[in-house]
Amino acid sequence: MKHIRSTFPILAMFSILAAILACNTPGRSVSSPLSGDLQITDTNQARVDGDTQVSSTTQAPSDTVQPDPTETPLPPTIEHLVFPGEPAQANTWVTDPSTKALAASRESTADLFNINLLERPFTSEIMDYQAHLDLTRVNLNFSSPWIYVTFVLEGSPPSDSSAIYALEVDLNSDGRGDWLMLGKVPAESEWTTNDVQVLHDANGDVGGLSPMISDAPNSSWDGYETLVFDGGIGVDPDAAWIRRDPSNPNQMQLAFKYDLIANDDKFAFGGWADEGLKNPGAFDYNDFLTLEQAGSPFSGNSKYPIKDLASVDNTCRWTYGYTPITPFPGLCPLPPTPTPTDPPPPPPPPTSTLTPSPIPGPY
Repeated sequence: MKHIRSTFPILAMFSILAAILACNTPGRSVSSPLSGDLQITDTNQARVDGDTQVSSTTQAPSDTVQPDPTETPLPPTIEHLVFPGEPAQANTWVTDPSTKALAASRESTADLFNINLLERPFTSEIMDYQAHLDLTRVNLNFSSPWIYVTFVLEGSPPSDSSAIYALEVDLNSDGRGDWLMLGKVPAESEWTTNDVQVLHDANGDVGGLSPMISDAPNSSWDGYETLVFDGGIGVDPDAAWIRRDPSNPNQMQLAFKYDLIANDDKFAFGGWADEGLKNPGAFDYNDFLTLEQAGSPFSGNSKYPIKDLASVDNTCRWTYGYTPITPFPGLCPLPPTPTPTDPPPPPPPPTSTLTPSPIPGPY
């Protein structure tokens, strides 16, 4: 009996110690910090290629064990339910000048920095031509629930390209962009949400004081500051996708859910190809850089060559759901209005079809 009474405290101590250790044993199931309601926000520069952090917040359960800070957290598991298909014929489109013919001379004559129409498919300083950034056309096709965007380029993106292709949407056609859907070029031709982002300008400062017109830089502006979708993370994990067009190596394709823009049936849009700044937080670019900083692609300009604003091309804007009749900032040139002409002259009097009577001859 003495032996039993003397060992009981020792056994109890080992039981308590084992329970404590079990709570801290590596490999114990831990709830994911992203398992609750996810809120994605970005108040500075949107992440592209991992340059900026995306903050996410969630209410952790009270019994959640905090993960070891020295361990690399696993990425959240994303389950896709709806995939894009094949875009049909374009409902509307916008064209853009090609710079291919001027590649050898290392210049562009279609760049209009002051009104944010950029034709700069060249590297900084060296001015090497980049055909995969030279947009010639952007097609839009609506096939519920998707809007498909096809970027037509002068060349195929290299396998190691870090370029992004983006659609800027202006919901009220005032020249000030509201939404930006973008994706980094993938290596393959299958639809993917990897490196795809959707951003919103919630505070309405894209375009600065004068939409599309170059303003003096202002450090308080933050462009597209609200990140609502990031590589499958968001309210809808299937909201936006990108791929290389499997039928044409010189085309990139985006697809995004129409309800991202609340199924708006009338809006303006423009396309972007960007392997330079890639900074949605600095839109419009001509409000964050001066021409002196940006440089010029026109060899006759004193600011030649391109400097900080390189490897980028965008289009003027056209519309979906309506035909514009009056210009607004960024809109492509409207077709000329037919000039009224003088009324046509009156028609000649009708010619009689009666056969004249023969003149009576002498009797």
